[in-house]
Amino acid sequence: AVNSLGHAHPVLVKAIQNESKASAWLSAFSLLCSLYISPFMFGYAGWYGTQPYRDVLFYIPFQQLLLLPPVLFFYTKSLLDKSFSFKRADFIHLIPAVIYLIYSVIIFITDKIVLQEYYFYADGRDKDLATWYQIVGFISLVFYSLKSLTVYKKYKSITFDVVSFADNILFKWVERFLIALLILLIIRVLFFVLNPEWAQFGNKFWYYLCFSILFYYISLSGYVNSLQTIIPFISNFNVIEEIETVATETSTSNQLNVVELEDWKIKLETLMTVDKAFQNPTLTLAHVSEASKLY
Repeated sequence: AVNSLGHAHPVLVKAIQNESKASAWLSAFSLLCSLYISPFMFGYAGWYGTQPYRDVLFYIPFQQLLLLPPVLFFYTKSLLDKSFSFKRADFIHLIPAVIYLIYSVIIFITDKIVLQEYYFYADGRDKDLATWYQIVGFISLVFYSLKSLTVYKKYKSITFDVVSFADNILFKWVERFLIALLILLIIRVLFFVLNPEWAQFGNKFWYYLCFSILFYYISLSGYVNSLQTIIPFISNFNVIEEIETVATETSTSNQLNVVELEDWKIKLETLMTVDKAFQNPTLTLAHVSEASKLY
């Protein structure tokens, strides 16, 4: 757990140095993943059965199951969509996590300050491991993983439509991580259905181990990969819509305006022969569209 927390530090440094929104979200995701596996590490170390560690660990909401999934989604968005920026409307995704944080604070104040005895923790179980919370968190993780995978599919589709070097900027490791995470979650459900005893904390070492491997995979991949997306979803959708509109109109009339066709031919020839646009290794359809307007 300590090593995992330390791993989030260089990612944050990279985010600050490069002013990278994606790296900032990745740093937050790494931190939350580290906290997520912390109860597992502390439990096997015997800290939950020893005072004063027991009281401290009980009242710290390590497993932010309602915050980790949307952070994963925002990381995927910021990594793949150049036009993405966190807006006020996006805070709605964080409301459940805020409510759970308030709930955790109320439990701490009631038990440790007001009553000064175990009331909420009279059963001796960490609230992070409560069945209702684990189920809600599981659903949230599946939901946002699917949303992230949808974002990736959209990015992949747009990339092949607007650039000629799509294979070089596909961020395939993001897709691998999301698919592997969903498979892991499905396996966890199957094990729970087939043998509920496997869902007990002490028997879930395999799940936390696999989750840790996936977490390290995406964190390291995101850290060492210096490739930055050049695909803004919004602007490129506008370009594609314009092209589709022209194509539809052309199909309807079933003929081309010779004058307009010749005009575009001259623009494209000038763009390639004078501006040497073909020498730009990151040339996109959006760049061609904008540059053509200058002639």
